[in-house]
Amino acid sequence: MASSSNIDVLVLDWLMPHGSGLELLQWIRTHRSDSIKFLPVIVCSAYTSEALVKESRDNGANEVMVKPVSAEKLAGRILSVIEHPRPYIKAPNFFGPDRRRKDKPFSGDDQRKTNPDDIQVHDERLE
Repeated sequence: MASSSNIDVLVLDWLMPHGSGLELLQWIRTHRSDSIKFLPVIVCSAYTSEALVKESRDNGANEVMVKPVSAEKLAGRILSVIEHPRPYIKAPNFFGPDRRRKDKPFSGDDQRKTNPDDIQVHDERLE
């Protein structure tokens, strides 16, 4: 059941006064509630480097943006998350949207495909 308190997308600042964006992103991706765990996250930072982009991606961010952010660029990223959602992957050291963006041919067994039964779904509304 949808409610007005549901959050559709989170725009997360990497540097915050009382914690880091990395800590919040990790909390989101390891949460037991699916409404939180599968929340699309857009990381935003004025200090974007290749290392920050990789760390964000490797901890489950859907998108990364550089400040200052224009309304047009923010709208584009939100639309990208909504219109082109990537499947979520569960691996021993990762949970989040598939980090691959290009659809390249691959020979051999694709071990990145997750069986839907391998992802436990928890719905706090059923408790």
